[in-house]
Amino acid sequence: MKETRMFTVLIVVCIGQDPHCFKIQDLWGPYRSLEKCEQRLEEMSSNVEQNFSPVMFFQKKCMLNEEIETKDKA
Repeated sequence: MKETRMFTVLIVVCIGQDPHCFKIQDLWGPYRSLEKCEQRLEEMSSNVEQNFSPVMFFQKKCMLNEEIETKDKA
C-alpha cells in the first residue's frame, strides 16, 4: 500500500507591542501537495496581516504530517 504524503500549514505569530504569541490552526488541511499547502499558507498569512497589527511571524511553513507526529511524540 502506497503512503500518501500530506502537508499541514504551521503558523506561529506574535501580536502587539507586548507580544502575545500563539499558533494558528488551518481547519481546511492537510493537503496532498506542497504547492497547495503553500498557497493556503500565503492566503492565511495575508489574512493575519490584514486583521492584526502589528504582527510578527515567528514561524510559518508547510510541514509533512510525519514531522508533526514525530514532534508530538517527543
